Amino acid sequence: MSDEQHLPEHHYDPLTSERPPRRRRNNFAISLGVALLIHAVLGVYLWKTKFEPKYQEYSDTAVKVKLLKAAPPPPPPPP
Repeated sequence: MSDEQHLPEHHYDPLTSERPPRRRRNNFAISLGVALLIHAVLGVYLWKTKFEPKYQEYSDTAVKVKLLKAAPPPPPPPP
């Protein structure tokens, strides 16, 4: 057995400057994850500062209303 057989498949050789191939990242998935994180943080911020106080204000004064069924349509006029 020679020494070459013991080397890993991608071995960095400083004399020839051959590097192993870099692993490609899925840039779209990373960008999408960052965008979703920013939107989630913005949504929580807006809910806490803008919408939650108004929601509580109106929910405290809201009165439950029972809706009535609509009246039947009037009969057609006689001919």
